[in-house]
Amino acid sequence: MHDRPRTLPGGVSPYLVWAEANARLTNVTAACLHVPNTDDGTPIPQRLRIAELGLVVHTVLARHPELHYYQGFHDVCAVLLNVLEDRALAAALAEQVATRWLRLAMAPTLQPVLAHLGIIWTLVAREDAMLYEFLGRYARLRQCLRAEGQLRRSYATACSGA
Repeated sequence: MHDRPRTLPGGVSPYLVWAEANARLTNVTAACLHVPNTDDGTPIPQRLRIAELGLVVHTVLARHPELHYYQGFHDVCAVLLNVLEDRALAAALAEQVATRWLRLAMAPTLQPVLAHLGIIWTLVAREDAMLYEFLGRYARLRQCLRAEGQLRRSYATACSGA
């Protein structure tokens, strides 16, 4: 009897690899629900477009193992594939977009993106004090509503005896 490995080379969990591949397939399939026609009006078979889009995404990720799929990358690739109408060209351009402009978003975690988002508050505060104050009030309101919702749930749980 063979034991399945608990980790892959580099300490990667096989479940994470499966989950990422499953998310990719689900998103690619959903992106192809409304497949445009060709320039001459001929409909493109949906299965063909799903396969092409899946290959574009896979090509980029296979060439750059340091990049990780994130929900939305298939949308970038779908636009390129629909505009260029050539899988190889769409993959080449998607590779450039991923490695030059989306690299942070395609990191293994969201930490690089969150770090950059933290800078936005500083920039807004410097450029527009009124906007910064408004956004701060909005953020505090969201925190209050979230806390109030948690209190309601915990109260309901306590009252139900669960």
